[in-house]
Amino acid sequence: MSYASIFKVTIATLAVCAAACGASPRALWAPNTVGSFGTLMFARGHITLSQQIQFATNSDQIETARSETVLRDLGTLLRDNPQIRRVRIEGHTDLRGDASANRDLSNRRALSVANHLRSQGATSVLFEPVGNGASQPLCREDNDGCHDRNRRVEFTVTDPAPGQ
Repeated sequence: MSYASIFKVTIATLAVCAAACGASPRALWAPNTVGSFGTLMFARGHITLSQQIQFATNSDQIETARSETVLRDLGTLLRDNPQIRRVRIEGHTDLRGDASANRDLSNRRALSVANHLRSQGATSVLFEPVGNGASQPLCREDNDGCHDRNRRVEFTVTDPAPGQ
């Protein structure tokens, strides 16, 4: 079984347990905890998605139908946890294309996600959208799988900072 498969099984198992036990995202979140809620896992301030937020090609337009579950879970986690005051949203692109255009696209995508989360009621959170372009690749191979991995949005809770 691959790491990705184990990760998805773990997410699904924890989500079923949380639902069965009546756990809410508020009961699960703290800056130094490791846990999960729905399609999200969090550890020491980082929120990891079990699926990527999808965008139209070369656009900051979120494909909401393909990203609905993870966006709903993010909105719920942030809305139901007033102790989360600031979140950095980092957009990344693959290695193809012009560096300046990729930075701009990744910044617009991060801002698009912030706006979407605000529209879901996460209005008390200060979002810090950052566009990294292709400057922080997870892999460098020239194939579809690698390009898909590099195109991502990452979330870090910066207030309260881990360790507080």
